[in-house]
Amino acid sequence: MSSVLSGSSMTLKNVYVRAIGTTAGIDEFNGPLGDYFDRHYPDFHFGNDSYEQAEIAMLQDAISIALKKGKLKKEDINVYLGGDLNNQVTASNYTAKDFHRPFMAMYGACATMGLVINTASMLIENHSLHNANCFVCSHNATAERQFRYPVEYGVQRKETMTTTATGAVSVILDNNPSSIRIESLTIGRVVDLDQSDPNDMGRAMAPAAFDTLCNHLTDLNRQATYYDLIVTGDLSNYGKTIMKELMKENHISYKE
Repeated sequence: MSSVLSGSSMTLKNVYVRAIGTTAGIDEFNGPLGDYFDRHYPDFHFGNDSYEQAEIAMLQDAISIALKKGKLKKEDINVYLGGDLNNQVTASNYTAKDFHRPFMAMYGACATMGLVINTASMLIENHSLHNANCFVCSHNATAERQFRYPVEYGVQRKETMTTTATGAVSVILDNNPSSIRIESLTIGRVVDLDQSDPNDMGRAMAPAAFDTLCNHLTDLNRQATYYDLIVTGDLSNYGKTIMKELMKENHISYKE
């Protein structure tokens, strides 16, 4: 069994990654991680009539790829957990209607993948279920019109504005030992330092990212150098700079 939540964290003994499926848009494919995606698409429509339909298709592909890799059928999954950036997790709900399996829609904006993996891990660890399919997706052309400005508006982007990714991922977790284990998790807190610029999400998120990292290291009695890689959400160049400055001020050593 896992440890009881201590501080903000808990350790796990029983949760493993069975398979992963990833899909991405053309910009993401042409970026530094392009070769790691299972499938990519040449444009924003993927042969569909709307961006929303394209987002659903992209998510369906990611889930199908993960199921195929895991040698599972849709009905073999105990519960699906996922979300997206479209109104009322629309893409996720339209995708889940074909599962005919329990589905938990979750929304955590950029943190949705962490949210669903944490939730599924706790359910599996405590023997509430045997497996779960955790997924998330976003499409630049559907999300930007809600969180920023559609391209059609012709608004000049500010230097501090980030760009919503076009991509989807599906991760199947279960209690069968594999080469990758979810061995601990840390639940973040709301840290609001009154950053008021809606075009600068990097600076707004950096304090919470730092707080979560500190709690994780403290709860598990680890140093940052314990990890080969520490990855956050998109803090942008500005937020990343603040994160590094906070680590330096608090004497947290890390490998650049």
